[in-house]
Amino acid sequence: MLYNGNQLVIFYDSNSWAYTPIGHIDASADELEEFLSGDEDEVIIRLAE
Repeated sequence: MLYNGNQLVIFYDSNSWAYTPIGHIDASADELEEFLSGDEDEVIIRLAE
């Protein structure tokens, strides 16, 4: 999601805020929660062709 025009936000559960969706992640909520709960996380963004 895009927040405030210049920040990326990743959700792995529902939310009630009005963010602008800019893509999707092919993973389950459980997989994302496990990945994002570590000490260090790296997200690589690839633009669609």
